[in-house]
This record gives sequence, structure tokens and C-alpha cells, in this order.
Amino acid sequence: AIFGEGDGLPGLIVDRYEGAWVIEPHALGMHIRAGLVAEAIQSISRERYGEKDPAIVVRTDHRSAQLEGIEAETKLLAGELKEAFAVEHGLRFPIDPLTGQKTGFFFDQRDNRAFFRHYVEGRAKTEKNLRVLDVFCHAGAWGLGALKAGAAHVTFVDSSASALEAVRAVAKSMGCEARVECLKSDALEALKTMKERSFDLVALDPPALISSKKSYAQGAKSYRELNAEALRITATRGAL
Repeated sequence: AIFGEGDGLPGLIVDRYEGAWVIEPHALGMHIRAGLVAEAIQSISRERYGEKDPAIVVRTDHRSAQLEGIEAETKLLAGELKEAFAVEHGLRFPIDPLTGQKTGFFFDQRDNRAFFRHYVEGRAKTEKNLRVLDVFCHAGAWGLGALKAGAAHVTFVDSSASALEAVRAVAKSMGCEARVECLKSDALEALKTMKERSFDLVALDPPALISSKKSYAQGAKSYRELNAEALRITATRGAL
């Protein structure tokens, strides 16, 4: 809903889920005004969506808190939090607004994922055995979208067992369990074990590995290695 840059509300992220709203302030000014943001959300939620008492969570990113001199915290500001889902391309991804990465889902990649799905759809019209790899998969939005778009098989890689369980749950709801493989592993280690040219499409969506000047050298090295290994296993006519 609100993404922090170029929308007139710098230093503020607000994501709307099915079942919850999440406020994530990245600046002291927005942190101080979280209560006012929550009041605005309640008003919009009533008038536009017919939700009388929405669950509203506020989360403070630890790095932003350190830079801005504010307390890192996660708390329920209003309403009652039950189940929450991110909805994209007709798929419902179970998320945890309190402890999940970022606000629970990575909406910032939705346009890129839409492009990816469109690309998969085009390839699937003439190729019946498209193999897709989703690395750093988190909720599996890249790979599950590809599966719905016509991919024959998708392999998901993540170091989080709970993330992979959520991927399996969505695949089951799609009736596609047999077309899914989940690997709990460090991403680079998993890539190094895979055969050359073994995937037609690879979605590589790593976290921020360079958070400061001090981490530049190691982060840049990690990005180079990840991309080199991903290129190695991408088929000749494939796409990374």
C-alpha cells in the first residue's frame, strides 16, 4: 500500500494482507507517528473495505532502529490477529505478520514476479517439461506463480524449514504436490551440488548481503558466487 520511496511518505512501509495490516517505520518521525498511521488505516479500512476493527501490527526493522536511535519492537496496535495471507495472482500465501521476514511477505517484487509468470506462460505453450528453480524462495511466490503458469516442476531452496512448509501447504492447495521439491539448505551450497544446465528458469532473489561499507567486499563476493553458480545450472536457452 505504502512503500517508503516516491509516494510522499518517506520512511514508512504499510502492507495490507488478508487478515492484517503491517506498519514498518524506517525513520524516527514515522515511528513517533505510528499511532496516527494506525488511525488512518482504521478509517480507510472501514470506509473502503468494510473492516470495522482490522488487526494492525507495527514492526521496527532492527537496522533502521539502530540508525535512527529508536526501540526495535513488534507489537499488535489494534484489532485481533488471527490468520493472515498475502494474496497474489490468485494464490494465498500464509504469512506471519509478527515474526516473518520483512512484514511477512515481499510485495516489492510483485511486478517482477508478474513478468516472470508471463514469461513462463509463453514458454509453456511450446515446451511441456519446463524445470524451474526458486532460490531464497521464502513463501515460494516466484516458483508457485511459475507452477500456476504452466511449469512442469519447481524446486524450492531456502534455509528456513517453516518457509518450506508454507510452500508445501500452498502447493497442496493447488493440487500440485507431486510437481514440487523443497530443499532446506544454504543457497550457495545447494547450487554447487546441482548439475550443469539442469533448469530452464532460475529465480534468484537473495537478501541484502551488503548492509554497510564494511560488508561490501564479502557481500560482493557472495553475489558473484551466487550468480555464477546460478548461470552454470541455467539451460542454454534458459533464463536467470
